[in-house]
Amino acid sequence: MAKKFRANFFYNDHQKDDKSMQLIIKNGLLVANGQVFHGDLAANNGKICALGQDLSFLADKDTLIIDAQDQLVTPGGVDVHAHMSYFVGGCWTSDNFASGTKAALFGGTTTTMDFVETKAEESMLAALKRRREEAQAQACTDFSLHMSILPHDMERLDEIGAVIAQGCPTFKHYTAYAFTLDDGQLYRSFKEIAKHGGLPLVHAENWPFIQELIRRCASEGKLEPQNHPLCRPAWAEGEAVRRVLDIAYASGAETFLFHQSCAEDLPQIERARQRGQIVYAETCPHYTCLDSSIFTKMGPLPICSPPIREKGQQEPLAAALVSGVLDSVSSDHCPFTRAEKNRPDAFFKVPGGLSSVETRFMLTKDLPNMSLNRWVEVCCTNPARIVGLKNKGALQIGFDADIVIWSQEPYTITSDTLHEKADWSPYEGRQVSAKPETVIVRGQVLIKNGQFLGKPGCGQYQKRAVHRNI
Repeated sequence: MAKKFRANFFYNDHQKDDKSMQLIIKNGLLVANGQVFHGDLAANNGKICALGQDLSFLADKDTLIIDAQDQLVTPGGVDVHAHMSYFVGGCWTSDNFASGTKAALFGGTTTTMDFVETKAEESMLAALKRRREEAQAQACTDFSLHMSILPHDMERLDEIGAVIAQGCPTFKHYTAYAFTLDDGQLYRSFKEIAKHGGLPLVHAENWPFIQELIRRCASEGKLEPQNHPLCRPAWAEGEAVRRVLDIAYASGAETFLFHQSCAEDLPQIERARQRGQIVYAETCPHYTCLDSSIFTKMGPLPICSPPIREKGQQEPLAAALVSGVLDSVSSDHCPFTRAEKNRPDAFFKVPGGLSSVETRFMLTKDLPNMSLNRWVEVCCTNPARIVGLKNKGALQIGFDADIVIWSQEPYTITSDTLHEKADWSPYEGRQVSAKPETVIVRGQVLIKNGQFLGKPGCGQYQKRAVHRNI
């Protein structure tokens, strides 16, 4: 039930002599401060300045007033795990920073995060500068970057402190693919990151075992897409999660586990927390909304890693989001076209990844038992706080005016109506209960009635420092 909410006000020093607002949203159903209430929101100079009842007295002739007409008003979404302008599996993702972040905006996400990978002879700082400049020229959302720790980076771990000083405190590690780090390398990297107050991020799978299963499938001629999840079993993910958390415990590092895809991970996370570890964990919409029958329907298109799992895995993950065992939802957006995905010779040659950056926020709203407040927490507030995105992810006084007004007309997802560049969607034909109608970044309206009003490069880079104990 919507509550009454007393108006609160905040003015920066340069606003004291000018109380008129840049923007007022009136008559909204606001999801803010752990409450859902009918009221207004006012913003100036890109910041939220007031929340309360009937703030029209703050308007003057230059104020943009938007009547939300009792529709939901939430913070802009925060997606801290996406891959754009990324070369993998012999081809580039179908979305670059311009198209991917534009699609994110249409889905209500106003801040996105991608990754930096060093070249063999490139320093981490040089790679960070290169990738930041590439993204800045194109990004339509505000954005930030994680640094990746690849095997050749083990010789440059002494650069981690300097990278953190540049506002990049999060570091991605893999226990899969050619990027795999062994247990000793993970320990060394975690120790160095912890020493400088950073946060390790981990893709956890048991790669040697997966390689053996793939080898056996190949030798037996089992090359169809349905064999992909069979070669990456849930227990092999759960084992890797347990091992990574044990290494983190020994190193003293906090940990953020990416894309939990199975129930086997959940007791490992709870076990680590019970002994005092700070562990964060995310999942993705394709793990909470889809099951492995999709391979029969769509062939190789949904191949991603970890894989979409058998029916029965989705409910425990959704319940863990609601209960707090899992903290957040990211897209792991890594899209490819049908032509790039359709490699009939073998499932293990298909580039892994799918598109979710536009659908993540709206799909999560409709998960079982997902309250409006918890929806905002897992899609906005928690991801921002975990990775240190200051002033993002909440309708809170002093925070950036990143705001979404939602149309609550049912919407059927189709690849024809999405803005992602992939010519298919794993969620084709799925109906959701709400869709972003107006999307605002730092007080500027960038999406209105299905029209993009910004331009590539309008997003701002966000320097970060990790915040603990969300």
